[in-house]
Amino acid sequence: LFAGAAAAVGQEPELVATVNGAGITKAEFDRSWPAFLRQKGIPVNHAEKSGQVDEFRLELLNLLIDQELLYQAAKSGGHEAGEEQVSAEVTKARGQFPSQEEFEKALSGSGLTVESYSDFLRHRISVVNLVRDGVTPGVTVSDEEITGFYAGNQQNFAVPEQVRARHILIKVDPKADEAAKAEAKKKIEEIIEKAGGGADFAELAKEYSQGPSAPRGGDLGLFPRGKMVPPFDEAVFSLEAGEISGPVLTRFGYHAIKVEEKQEAKTVSREEAAEQIRDFLTEKKVAEAVKVRLESLRETAKIENKLTN
Repeated sequence: LFAGAAAAVGQEPELVATVNGAGITKAEFDRSWPAFLRQKGIPVNHAEKSGQVDEFRLELLNLLIDQELLYQAAKSGGHEAGEEQVSAEVTKARGQFPSQEEFEKALSGSGLTVESYSDFLRHRISVVNLVRDGVTPGVTVSDEEITGFYAGNQQNFAVPEQVRARHILIKVDPKADEAAKAEAKKKIEEIIEKAGGGADFAELAKEYSQGPSAPRGGDLGLFPRGKMVPPFDEAVFSLEAGEISGPVLTRFGYHAIKVEEKQEAKTVSREEAAEQIRDFLTEKKVAEAVKVRLESLRETAKIENKLTN
């Protein structure tokens, strides 16, 4: 929640860099370091063994510098977050804790106060405002680009055969004796007989199923081949919509399965995928535009690296 937040107000905090005179504190850097390593997939206690720790420290510092540059651009461009925006986010964060005292205790554990956390939020929201209002409006994605992406990425729009099914489970311990297995099988057969006689399968699942989907009437949603254990998978894909299986034994016990819907394998059309593609390409272009903006900001910025390894 608080990773990367600005340092709490203190006397002459140690700095790792300055950006146009604004300091980035060592406390902020140290708070951001564990989260940065997690993003890299490196356990914190392995960082020193990676052989790349200096490279990673510099990479993190550059990310913090970029964030400060974007905040300064947001501020100068009239995109700085107002008190109302900041207060709303503080209230949202406060809502994750049972009391104000617990909230402030959590902040304190990260070396923060409500005031310094608010300052962090002001920076973060300001950058969001800048990207939303100062970068995104200049980005466009043409119909031709959408068509080109669709044509060049057909594999991403292939949807496999799927079924929507319900099931009723009578559990059987894998180590159960034959008598216990026979009793469970008899019970599922009786339930299947009720379903075949017109009883509502979903209601039967709510009443009898011992599986986690019972409260949903046994509904497993849509799923493709290979999602379920092999005996269940084989049975469910052999049924037609509306059909109910006989007893199906898996390592969980005996199942009764009803297929509600079958969807054949298909390729999503260009028209169906258009908005999703537009969003993806827009996001990609926005990221590229932000990168270009940062390169421009760095050219004119006065940046001093004070980081020592």
